[in-house]
Amino acid sequence: MLDHAFGNHSASLKGPSLNAVIDGVQVLLGRLDDYAPEAEFRTGVVTTKSGDIELAELVCSRFKGAARSLLARRAGKSAFEIKDEYDGQDLLHAMLRCYFKYPVRENPLAKIAGAASTRADLCIDELGLIVEVKFAKGPRDQRRIEQEISEDLVFYTAWEPLKYLFFVVINSADLENAELLDKFSKPQAINEKDFQVKVINV
Repeated sequence: MLDHAFGNHSASLKGPSLNAVIDGVQVLLGRLDDYAPEAEFRTGVVTTKSGDIELAELVCSRFKGAARSLLARRAGKSAFEIKDEYDGQDLLHAMLRCYFKYPVRENPLAKIAGAASTRADLCIDELGLIVEVKFAKGPRDQRRIEQEISEDLVFYTAWEPLKYLFFVVINSADLENAELLDKFSKPQAINEKDFQVKVINV
């Protein structure tokens, strides 16, 4: 993209390439905004040529800030509190709809032999992306969430478009050790399906 944007190319290539470079820089700056000056900077584990997937990762990582902004509303309006996974799904759905032209929906998944049928929280078919929300109520939820993620990795291979699977863990700071969930953030190969997984603690 950089070569097409700044190299000796026709205007038909330079215009779209410049726009793509600008979008990439904005995503990078947004990620840097979330880091404290003393924090160690780590690049994301989702390696992709898709700017849309990187944008989806960024939007999910901003969940906590969006939720905080709805707690204190003007003119006596009731606060929108995230009390469970359903509240988290609703807010995240709205956030994703702000950025993507593609439909964002709940998708019924085919039943896998020996497993109960399940539904993805949110998915974008065109991107091959599923976003699954987990809600932590306390340290004891560590084991439950790890177990659920392990099961979801198998369940969601039934979705034919699957390329990326994000787990957004709300209240992750309340877990015993949220960093242990990073072990799932890597390329996976399950049921002859190759896809990338990212756990996003918020």
